[in-house]
Amino acid sequence: MATIYKLAPYLLMAGMICLTADGLWVADHYDWIRPAFPKQTWNFLAIGVLLVLIAHFIIRLHETNGVRAENHGLKTDNRQYFNKLWEKRERVGNQLCVIVLILLGCSFLVDILFMVFIAKLLVLLGIVGIAFVYMAHDDHMPEHEYPYGKSTRIRRILKWLDYRKHPFSISFFLYLFIVIAILLQKPLDYELDLQSNGSSRYATDVPFDMYALAGFLFACTFLYIFHHCDFFGIRPKKQSDDKLLFIHFAEMMICGIIFFIFIFLLFEALLQE
Repeated sequence: MATIYKLAPYLLMAGMICLTADGLWVADHYDWIRPAFPKQTWNFLAIGVLLVLIAHFIIRLHETNGVRAENHGLKTDNRQYFNKLWEKRERVGNQLCVIVLILLGCSFLVDILFMVFIAKLLVLLGIVGIAFVYMAHDDHMPEHEYPYGKSTRIRRILKWLDYRKHPFSISFFLYLFIVIAILLQKPLDYELDLQSNGSSRYATDVPFDMYALAGFLFACTFLYIFHHCDFFGIRPKKQSDDKLLFIHFAEMMICGIIFFIFIFLLFEALLQE
């Protein structure tokens, strides 16, 4: 059972990768697939969700039995490398910005559509990379007595959104909702305008939003994994309230905007049916 527990975070990551890759493929190929998406898209989506559920069940089962992995100083903690990287984040960030600009410039010389694809990919990799380092480093922040405020009702509600206890974030459900809505539109005979024709009314399009949303999926996953499991030599450690509140703040802005844009597009498609 201990071996299965050690594999749980990797199962969780495999599920998230399967889920996000499937969703990004669906969003990117929406205009090219006629009349309906292949069944494999549903299969990969289901496999991704199933792996996430299995991994979460294994972790919860182990902790219920009191077998949570902890670092007692007996092993090297690779968190130390990310602590050093976090201390040098400004210099590293400046260097990465130069690399990003060079990549975008070179891709623009090749083709404008290729540059757009590279930009979306860099957004995803950027969010995932920053989230990984941010969640992995030890911020040494003190715990708040009332991290959600003193209101009992608000605290009860927000405890359901504590991604240190489960990997099912707002980003997770919003991502699933968008992917399923896109997959169902052809069988149910309605047509979504994903604003991917280069003249979006909202300064962005759904495929681009999906890349940003996928990045948040991984950010919430890293928070959950580093709180519970040994992951690539990074020992489990209680994640601070500040990390959780930062994710909540970012989700309110990014996920809120994406949600309202997609809901408007969905209602527009249903009314035109």
